[in-house]
Amino acid sequence: PGDYEIHIKFADEHIPGSPFNAKVTRPIDVSKVKCYGPGVDRVNPLFSKAPQEFTVDTSEAGDADLEVTVETPDRKVLEP
Repeated sequence: PGDYEIHIKFADEHIPGSPFNAKVTRPIDVSKVKCYGPGVDRVNPLFSKAPQEFTVDTSEAGDADLEVTVETPDRKVLEP
């Protein structure tokens, strides 16, 4: 990962626009996102109006924005 310059030449001369700038990042792997805690326990679910806590760990998944949507058991999306 990092910032790089890409030099493209023809007949030992840079083509128009060369060098080009490129930013290289780690690939994104959503399978590496982990979600855990009492608020997402599937064995003993906590269906309540009380605040629930859970952790979303994206540390090994790559660099990307995270979006979290919370749904009720009947698939209704809860607004924050």
